[in-house]
Amino acid sequence: MDGPLLFLTMCTHIHRNHIAFVESIKNRIRLSTLAEHKNDVQAYLRFLLKNLRVINSTGDEESAHNDLLPHIFMQLRSTTIPTFQQKVLKWQRGYMENTLHMSPSQLVRLADEECQILKHSLQWVETIDPSVLGLQALFQSTNQGNSSLFETLAANLSTLTKMQQNSG
Repeated sequence: MDGPLLFLTMCTHIHRNHIAFVESIKNRIRLSTLAEHKNDVQAYLRFLLKNLRVINSTGDEESAHNDLLPHIFMQLRSTTIPTFQQKVLKWQRGYMENTLHMSPSQLVRLADEECQILKHSLQWVETIDPSVLGLQALFQSTNQGNSSLFETLAANLSTLTKMQQNSG
């Protein structure tokens, strides 16, 4: 193999390894969920920022990773903080309407700033998940039903006992 061909082969291998490396980091981001981070938005944002720094430091343009935005939007929308969720929906709408241009790193920075603003202004208020409310209501109605059933059984048993005593 002569020099230029060897150089071209080496460059091809390096390029393939670079692409594989970037894709592995992007895949790690796509597989990560807010729930995995115990619904701690700021922990999730730190995870994203750390991984985005790695792939951005490889020399690619930040916009080259915009395919990550739909996943990040979806995860941030799954928070139980309604005011933060509304802000994320607003950003996503702007992005979808092409009125808000951003990269994944910019979205993470915006989200982090919003978290800090909401926490410092004491507006970082978590709501109870609707499924938890449903389970609580079911449990409460089951308890009330059980109490009623127990009272009915006790009354019937008392009546049966009196009838048996009177007949004997």
